[in-house]
Amino acid sequence: MTEESLYDEPDFGLRKKAPPQPDEDEVLKDGYLQKAGRIFKGWKRRWFILTKEKLFYYKSEGSNRSSGEINLAQVTSVATSNVSSLGAAFQIK
Repeated sequence: MTEESLYDEPDFGLRKKAPPQPDEDEVLKDGYLQKAGRIFKGWKRRWFILTKEKLFYYKSEGSNRSSGEINLAQVTSVATSNVSSLGAAFQIK
């Protein structure tokens, strides 16, 4: 199970510990992106925060609880994607 899936699956009333919020001085970029859902494969608009080591995502800007994070040290590839309905798209593995 990846770190990302720990936070993206339904919790059925059981709350998992949320990843810590990045400090403001650690933020390299932030903004909205579309993210494919883990269970229901539709596209969801999420607020992303990129730091040197992780990519955090939230349901919306200003949310106090992160929905998940991607540890960039564990990323094996980043590639463009052919999802025509989204315009420019990329895939992280």
